[in-house]
Amino acid sequence: ADSISTIALDMTNGSSLVGAVNTDNTAKEVTVKLSKDSNWILTGDSYVKSLNNEDTTGSNIHLNGYKLVVAEK
Repeated sequence: ADSISTIALDMTNGSSLVGAVNTDNTAKEVTVKLSKDSNWILTGDSYVKSLNNEDTTGSNIHLNGYKLVVAEK
């Protein structure tokens, strides 16, 4: 993504993402929403503006040694 790109990931109904988002931190805005039954397995550092995770324990996000940077909490 580039400086004018906006990405909105809305993962619901047991969906799964294996990958990284905005790895070079250049996108204008990236927002991620995860339902309790969805999961994200990181394959690289990821930078997002906001993260809305229905699983308050965060156990549905697997960092695998990578970092997930959230700009706004």
